[in-house]
Amino acid sequence: MTEVRIDIQDKTFPAAGDARPHQAIAGLDFILHSNEFVCLVGPSGCGKTTLLNIIAGLDRDFRGKITPDEQGGAPRIGYVFQNPRLLPWRTVRENIALALPEGIPDSTIDSLLAAMNLSDMQHVYPERLSLGMSRRVAIIRAFAVDPDILLLDEPFVSLDPPTARQVRSLLLRLWEQRPHSILFVTHDLREAITLADRLIFLNAPPMHVLSEIPVDIPRADRDDEAAVEAFRQQLIANHPKIKTLL
Repeated sequence: MTEVRIDIQDKTFPAAGDARPHQAIAGLDFILHSNEFVCLVGPSGCGKTTLLNIIAGLDRDFRGKITPDEQGGAPRIGYVFQNPRLLPWRTVRENIALALPEGIPDSTIDSLLAAMNLSDMQHVYPERLSLGMSRRVAIIRAFAVDPDILLLDEPFVSLDPPTARQVRSLLLRLWEQRPHSILFVTHDLREAITLADRLIFLNAPPMHVLSEIPVDIPRADRDDEAAVEAFRQQLIANHPKIKTLL
């Protein structure tokens, strides 16, 4: 896969009770390139999760299309939800194995566990995991299907800052080892700048693309909080509408 075009002309939720129909998305159109890390930034409740559900094929009630490149059919999707959604009666390893396509060797799980520093926890049950560990397991499970596109819906929400930094670092390390196209939803601009090749700012209602901005900080400098903050300040100065989304 070299690119996928996301073209959603309309997503409207029907009226419920006395409420009017709610148009969540209108005229949203962008391209996701191969092995690109894109952060979708927008205010809470603007429809970012709805967008991911459409891309994942979980919501087909919309007008528009998801168009892959000329090389083949629909892209294979991995999805990391806000809630890790681990089965409590399965061990860490068993939760990951459930997602694996047939024929994938056990060594795939071993390497993913090692990359996320969870090899020692593979035979424990989710109740013994911290929230940060549970989120790492969810990320492994999504990578294990070898997706064309990996969707991450605010996967570090509710984590304390040190844990969030650790899991972000591990995610980037895993992505560098196993490149995929990534759509990462967040409302944290500093987090987005730290992670992304490109930022897509989403406005609502109804949600549409407000602007697309490349992040030109070298990845080796992304751990420098001063460099990230300087980019953030310049971004807001150059694009004042962005501040209203945060």
